[in-house]
Amino acid sequence: MREPETHELIFALCHEVSNWLAASRMLAGALVESRAPGRAAEAAARISQLASRTNSLVSLIRPLLAQPSGATESVDPLEIFDGVERSLDESCSDRVRFDRSTAPSCPRAAIAAEPLHHLLLTLIYNALEDSRPSGVVAVSIEVAPRKLTLALQARGPERRDLATLRGSALSDAVAARILNACGGRLSTTHRDGANRVSVELRRV
Repeated sequence: MREPETHELIFALCHEVSNWLAASRMLAGALVESRAPGRAAEAAARISQLASRTNSLVSLIRPLLAQPSGATESVDPLEIFDGVERSLDESCSDRVRFDRSTAPSCPRAAIAAEPLHHLLLTLIYNALEDSRPSGVVAVSIEVAPRKLTLALQARGPERRDLATLRGSALSDAVAARILNACGGRLSTTHRDGANRVSVELRRV
């Protein structure tokens, strides 16, 4: 698959958000009509998740359109973990596990804090969606001499339709473009019944 142009990513992103808003409206209607407390609670949780996913995805538009400044920004990945953990929707936060075992020696990463925050949050929501209804997403940091990797792993079927700019494929393409601009890289693999998304960043 060829690398999509920026305007194609923006168009696809807007289309995705439009679909999520339509889904939220349908869920809201079901919420009003439902007389079963369990179904109403489920609809409310899905609406909340869609709102959170929409916010994180839309927040990637600014870094996607930003022109390279030449300045080197850096961030502590553990601070990003803390911020993302606070930002996760309550209805799914218990399905995400952050491994901070590298804390004593974790280096800084060559990327600005805001785009990494929204990028990681978007990828986590996709991993949760791919592993529904009850899969757990493990998020960890792997340190190498010249780079560090934020790794997301969750059990689930191998992702399909990666040639279509929708769902996980769209988020991966947007994330890859933002990471490439700061010398990073995004990669995805499926092994032993689990999907892994790796956000590779230069060390500072």
